[in-house]
Amino acid sequence: MARTFFDAPSGHAGPSVKPAFLEDRFAAGEEAYDWALRNNLRLTTTAAELYEKSLPIVESTRLAMVDLAQRIGASHHWPIPQGPGAVQTVLAKLSLAAPPSDAAMLEAYRATGVRLVDYARRTKLFEVPAGYRLGKDQILELRAKAQSLLGPRFSIQRFHLEFMKQGTIPANYFAEELLRALDAESAADGAPPNG
Repeated sequence: MARTFFDAPSGHAGPSVKPAFLEDRFAAGEEAYDWALRNNLRLTTTAAELYEKSLPIVESTRLAMVDLAQRIGASHHWPIPQGPGAVQTVLAKLSLAAPPSDAAMLEAYRATGVRLVDYARRTKLFEVPAGYRLGKDQILELRAKAQSLLGPRFSIQRFHLEFMKQGTIPANYFAEELLRALDAESAADGAPPNG
């Protein structure tokens, strides 16, 4: 994507935005953009001023990314090209060690969370309550309880709606109330309540 909008740095610290994009700055039109800045964000700065102020920041960030990619490549003894290609090369190399799927990535995060909790308990880094478990485990256990309680009356949609109504409170604090609400709702649909 960077190659679409930027020329390779020419050795100076100035902007390297391709000439075609230096003029075409505002997809919705400069006047509309200025209006949005004033009325939506309450900024007195114009779109043109923001654009001009941003160019040095964008360029310095690009140069910093190239520098970081060069250092990462050197630390791994990877052959890395000079210039912007260094970033793509390093990202490609790093992606080889990435989990192969979203499910694998989530499992890696879950396993890391378990290891961190175990480490905190072992080292007494900070007090981890004995009943603490990862949120996903609590949610899955609560869902299994709801399925067991409601049997054929269980609805995954209703479970998730009731669960989301609880906000960000940990599941173990509202589990019994959620189960009562699900039982009552499914009974209101014509099935006899459990209990």
